[in-house]
Amino acid sequence: MPIEALLRIIKEAIKQVPSLKYAFGVLALVSIVAIASSMKLDYRVTVFGVIFVIIMAAVVLLFSRLSQLAAGHFKAPAIILLWFSLLVSIVVPSLLVSSVFFKAPLDLSQYITEFDKSLIQSEDVDNEDTASSDEIDGSKFSDINLSGFGSIKFVDSWNGNLVAGFATPNQIVMFDDEKLSNSQIITINGSPITFARDDRYLYLATEYPSSIQKIDLLLKKVTETFVLPTDKTAFPLLENEIDGQLPSEIRSVALSGKNLWVAVSDNSSAVLYALNLDAGKYSVPKYYDHNIAFDARGWKLVSIGQKVYAATTNSVPSSLIRLEEDSYVVYGGHDYDIVSSLTNIWETSTGSLSFVDSQNQVVGVSVSDSAITPIAKIGDLGDLGKANWVDPVVVVEGGRIYMAINERAQSSQKNLWATIVEIENGVVNKLGMLVDSRIIDMTYFKSRLFLIAEGTDHARRVYFAEDK
Repeated sequence: MPIEALLRIIKEAIKQVPSLKYAFGVLALVSIVAIASSMKLDYRVTVFGVIFVIIMAAVVLLFSRLSQLAAGHFKAPAIILLWFSLLVSIVVPSLLVSSVFFKAPLDLSQYITEFDKSLIQSEDVDNEDTASSDEIDGSKFSDINLSGFGSIKFVDSWNGNLVAGFATPNQIVMFDDEKLSNSQIITINGSPITFARDDRYLYLATEYPSSIQKIDLLLKKVTETFVLPTDKTAFPLLENEIDGQLPSEIRSVALSGKNLWVAVSDNSSAVLYALNLDAGKYSVPKYYDHNIAFDARGWKLVSIGQKVYAATTNSVPSSLIRLEEDSYVVYGGHDYDIVSSLTNIWETSTGSLSFVDSQNQVVGVSVSDSAITPIAKIGDLGDLGKANWVDPVVVVEGGRIYMAINERAQSSQKNLWATIVEIENGVVNKLGMLVDSRIIDMTYFKSRLFLIAEGTDHARRVYFAEDK
């Protein structure tokens, strides 16, 4: 039927039954939802858009009636709603602009700067076609559906709880059972990135805003927030070494006594901060220079005892750096072949530093003020990931080391698989494999090894394996 004929029918119908115009108004609102669905727009935009249209239609009606009436019962409420609508139309957009661009009174910046693809996949978590896993040596990794909490960023175990960080919505969730069914939620401001922890507090690095949030795990609440510096004129060393704005992406954090070390970077430069937790102030170590401004872009920080180390993971050969308040020591891969292929470091016992050396051996070392000395061979990984691995993830539980080795067949390939091994008494046992996935983080909790795996579809899932 031609569109002209259809329009004539609609006009005649409204003439015969005037109340039909309201039905067509409802139809217009329904069409907004249909258009949004066909364009695959966010339904939040649709819902708020429809509400906005209705409010504006009411305001237009009042304006038109008010202009026609000199007096009467309708005039007083129309004037009141007129001024109320005017106030709302000024205050609400002002607050939205402030929340998006200045992150006050709420931080809404992530709604325009971040899009989490894992939300698209959240309905497919239990689908066998999308959750690929393989079985090695009789150990099976099973998945847990946690999509209702958002996109998971990290896991840790603390005081009989599994602590997990989620984005969209931004929250820390504490589970007290191995099935992850009983939970308590701590609301946070910003999307979690990484963390450092002591016996009571979780020092959480976030983006949108870039900050460190101190979370009391006993009281289950955020007690302090330390927003990352944005004014480089307050730091003469940064003003001399950094062109343009200060980098704002927190890459790694590590705790040492009263200081939390924070590595922040962008594509061109990096900053190393020491956050004094008692004073609540950031400082830049006096040895900061153009070398650190370049090298620290790939630093991974870790606390070993009361000392903080940094491993460079963006260069060959790599280096190990011990950080102090007034000085730092570099153990370069040029001088120590043992650290030339460094990708991760961890503590296996009090004050003992461990990593995988250039011969694919897991070794324990002691680090003095002037040298690195091997003290123990912990295990031999053989050919596992030897040539093409990507940052291994490590958890130490008692005398055992659990290691997830992410690797590709060739460095140019995008497809990954992750092999999970257990090392105990020098023996390396393969526990299992996740195909087309890489391990983001893992922890040991209530006799289970929990893993966060990210597939090539960017969806993140939680897997676990029972301790045998």
